[in-house]
Amino acid sequence: MNINSQDLYINSGGLISASTGARITVGNNIIVDSEGSFIIKNSTLKVAGESNSGTIKYVKTLNNSNWQTFTSPVEGQNIKEFAERTHLDSGENLSSNNMGIQRYNNDTNDWGFYQRDSNDWGNFPVGEAYFIKLRSITQNDDPSTFYDISFEGSIPNTSVEFNAQNNVVDGSQNRLQFIGNPYISYIDTNDESSSLMKYNDETMEYKTLYFFDTGEWTFTEINYNTASKIIGPSEGFFVRIKDGEKFTFPKNLITHERKSHYKSKNSIKKSIHLRVTDNATGNYKRTRIFYTDGASKGYDPGYDSKAFYNGANYFGIYTHLLDDNLGDDYGVQSLPQNSYEKMIIPIGINATAGTNITISTTITNLPSGINVYLEDKETDIFTELNEESTFTTTLSSDLSGIGRFYLYTTGQVLDLIKTPILNDNISVYSTSINNLRVVGIQNEQAIVRVYNILGKKILDTHFNGNGLNDIALPLNITSGIYIVQLITSTKKHNKKITIE
Repeated sequence: MNINSQDLYINSGGLISASTGARITVGNNIIVDSEGSFIIKNSTLKVAGESNSGTIKYVKTLNNSNWQTFTSPVEGQNIKEFAERTHLDSGENLSSNNMGIQRYNNDTNDWGFYQRDSNDWGNFPVGEAYFIKLRSITQNDDPSTFYDISFEGSIPNTSVEFNAQNNVVDGSQNRLQFIGNPYISYIDTNDESSSLMKYNDETMEYKTLYFFDTGEWTFTEINYNTASKIIGPSEGFFVRIKDGEKFTFPKNLITHERKSHYKSKNSIKKSIHLRVTDNATGNYKRTRIFYTDGASKGYDPGYDSKAFYNGANYFGIYTHLLDDNLGDDYGVQSLPQNSYEKMIIPIGINATAGTNITISTTITNLPSGINVYLEDKETDIFTELNEESTFTTTLSSDLSGIGRFYLYTTGQVLDLIKTPILNDNISVYSTSINNLRVVGIQNEQAIVRVYNILGKKILDTHFNGNGLNDIALPLNITSGIYIVQLITSTKKHNKKITIE
């Protein structure tokens, strides 16, 4: 059912019930009398006017097998009333008062459960995101069982803004905010010309939105290079907003379209998608590499996206930048569409000792003759990765960070043990004012010397490369710019770094 009207007025006792898939467009205003009823279920609503009054009921159908994000698309919905009419999951034993709604706290960078029969949370703020998990009456997790959740209140009639939050947690600034679509409509998130990201391009700290993926059980990165993403009514995500800025949901961007209104360029993009799987549990994580006109080997805002758990030791796979590597983990990296043979990509994996892992790949539209190889520096073995070939190993020790695995794109055949390939992909950066990290030197002795900007040597030491080495800096070192010189039996590497 589609409804198009200049004004929509529902008298006392009147009822309009929009069925699943309906598109309702109102050119001016909506007025619902106190005894009238307007129900929208799994449908969309676009209202051009700014004088909307009365209560609207929005109903959304969810399955009860996983945690899912949601926001309230209406104003005034009480959380206790919502919980009482919803088939929420609940905790057991000492946690039996924990109900299946979780709220993110930017002050503590932590989650809190809604407590049974509690009034403490008040009403849902419009556009603030939550997690929800439903449960069947028989307490079975059956993905084929669906339940309705519903919200009752007035709909937002203007653009919705969120002020930046910037709290210090464990000594670090936390700008993460869990927000979502405040409209009963769809919004394009990442079109390069007109989208939610484009509108907020200058206000986002990383120019990346993070959406929850129930398959990977993590938040995955959406930027201008990833596949087109249309956010549905009441769907939530994470974003980092610059200090002092606002993130805006512009009312003029809402649409009835479930899919992108522009042709996705993803099918013609050159890309490598890597996936690591824990073969004991079936858990998997992914990282993506795109080859894009105008991209560099360093950081490209909007096209390179740090992993949501940047620097955290969760099971996963990621890459590091080829230039100006500061030790950050990237879930999406964009590289130039040339010099494939010269670009060697550091691959990071986090997994515990004894884990049997498989690394697989999906390759799209790379130039003819360019193959993809994974180098394992611990064994000096190259493995070609393609749709039929994967890499599998059991880890003898805990693995965290880069230094062991590198990805090559080349026309050469790298299938021999100890293939003589020159890898100059060495990263040097400080992780703190007292620690220097050297990544990329494996199974050989190296000398490291550090000079200040006046040329005075302040450190001269050596180490045995194991892929990732931490070098203690002098205790009396001060913040500033330094020159690091690395010397091995085959090469000399000079790097300017900033120590803070």
